Amino acid sequence: MDCLRKVHMIPFIVGICTLCTLAACRSTLSVASEPVLSPLVVRGLENVYQYSEGVYGGSGPYTESDLAELKRLGIDLVVSVDGAIPKVELAEAEEIRYVHIPIGYDGVSREAQVRLVKAFEMSESVYVHCHHGKHRGPAAIASLLVGMDLISNEEAVEILKFVGTSDQYHGLYRDVQNAHVVSDEELAAVGLLPSIADISDFTRSMSSIDIHWDHLKMSRDAGWKAIPEHPDVDPAHEALMLNEQLQELLRQDAEIEYSEEELAELQDFRDLLKESTKQSAELESGLRQGATIEYLERQYQALKQSCLNCHEAYRN
Repeated sequence: MDCLRKVHMIPFIVGICTLCTLAACRSTLSVASEPVLSPLVVRGLENVYQYSEGVYGGSGPYTESDLAELKRLGIDLVVSVDGAIPKVELAEAEEIRYVHIPIGYDGVSREAQVRLVKAFEMSESVYVHCHHGKHRGPAAIASLLVGMDLISNEEAVEILKFVGTSDQYHGLYRDVQNAHVVSDEELAAVGLLPSIADISDFTRSMSSIDIHWDHLKMSRDAGWKAIPEHPDVDPAHEALMLNEQLQELLRQDAEIEYSEEELAELQDFRDLLKESTKQSAELESGLRQGATIEYLERQYQALKQSCLNCHEAYRN
């Protein structure tokens, strides 16, 4: 990337950025011991930050109003690193382009980092999102900024810490720490970036599970009562849909032919998945039968712990 592009992309992360000399044709972040990064308030979205000039990030835009807010912010390209299918048609209605570069919680591959930098060449105002905008999204943005030679690896890691990216996602921290500048040759080798990537059924199912779990958490926080601002969220139905997605994972797994060695390695995963399926079914039953808040809380916590056990072993 040439000097003029680097000057244009001077980072100005609020509270942790100081402009350095341009003589060396590189801008850096000066990270204080207690950085103060102020979030942007964008209606309908969470964890929204401006990470650098023209680089924004936050939670996924899933509605017309979400995308309209991004348009008002000046965004004309949205990059999803989530596994869910992007809302391409809604974005096009706002004259916003979409690029889909899904990554896992296990890290940001070199290929993904190069594609992220390539995507930025398509626009001067990019919004990068995962589901919540807290883990994969910030890691992708940090890798992007390192790849463009705008910040150091140490500064990139500080960004993750500040926005609250969990240190349980060892792969995200590892790959941000090990990221390096993307070359012109790597960028030239990148083909067309799709608006909807070809992803596996497993990834798609996990993305749906995340959404239904968020709705369940929202319902639980409201005392399992109707939520005026989210009239479409029915707790029992969300528990049912979560259960269906978990069962779908089991069905997908059953259709794959494994070796005896692979089957032995997968047994713990299957057991954890079956436990989560059982807990979600019991939560749904309790919700439909009008169980006490105490009972629902026990089932909710049991389901949450079951999911956490699986994530710790197989996702983080």
